[in-house]
Amino acid sequence: MGMWSDLRNSVTRYFLNNFADGRRQDAFDVFLGAYRPGDKDLLGSIFVDRRPLVIQAIPYVLAACVFLIFVGSFTKRDEGSSSVWPLRLLMVMSLIVAGICIRFIWGHGKLYVRILLSTSLSLR
Repeated sequence: MGMWSDLRNSVTRYFLNNFADGRRQDAFDVFLGAYRPGDKDLLGSIFVDRRPLVIQAIPYVLAACVFLIFVGSFTKRDEGSSSVWPLRLLMVMSLIVAGICIRFIWGHGKLYVRILLSTSLSLR
């Protein structure tokens, strides 16, 4: 009975390691630096973003504007000092640029979703 149990465990391990666990092993190889992409491998082309640089940069500009607005809102300052107006001007400009970024992302949302959708479909 023990011999059949060992055989069943060995066959199960062989199947899982060679057929069902490839993505996990690839992830370990990438993390450990042992992954060497081949010429025919699609994984290297998955991470390449072919959108124009302006399209790629808009979410980062939006994040920077939100950060500036957050810092400007919670910065302690004296009302009588001359440093209040430049900070308020920076916050207003950040609000305007953030609004433009949000409007662009809202209007062109497929530019930011299609890249994720195409990569998930190519992995299936």
